[in-house]
Amino acid sequence: MTFRHAAALVALSALTACAPGGVRVTHPELRSQYSRTEMLYAFHGRDAEVVVNGSPFPGATSAGAATTAVMNRVPVGPRTNFTTAPGESVRRPYRVVLAYAPAVAVTGEGLCARPDLPTRPRTGEGTALQGALCHGPNLLSGAYATAGPVDGPDDPRFQELVARLTFALFPIENPQHSCAPNIIRNC
Repeated sequence: MTFRHAAALVALSALTACAPGGVRVTHPELRSQYSRTEMLYAFHGRDAEVVVNGSPFPGATSAGAATTAVMNRVPVGPRTNFTTAPGESVRRPYRVVLAYAPAVAVTGEGLCARPDLPTRPRTGEGTALQGALCHGPNLLSGAYATAGPVDGPDDPRFQELVARLTFALFPIENPQHSCAPNIIRNC
């Protein structure tokens, strides 16, 4: 972990501890296929396709631009341009799929297989965001994040929700690949 990553994670953790309606990231999914090397191959210096379903904002049907703007401020390792309209530099079939308040219970694998997942309208009770980092229909990593209700793209809860979920989708290392003493895992 670089100093930049560590500092950003500490700052986000401090914000969560102090903020009412703070963000919680749960249900992390990390497949053995996820590796930093592959993430560099797929995303470094490239556009990364982001599919955004639904919106956490009152009266809005889409939050794609606001979501990718926050994602682009998160230091995930590879220098990446998260966008809903990728250019020629995109390396398909890699993509990030996000759903605000999915209408049906779904796993990260389900998001990869069905990126056009229907979402529920905003209820004002809170904000839910489910995300998956995909290679075609296959999940590489996924997570679920919740926060209090958000009012718009400048709301700190919205910014933290998207940032924390983005961190969860791009972990620094995959513990399934580590070779600690006396533990044999894919070594």
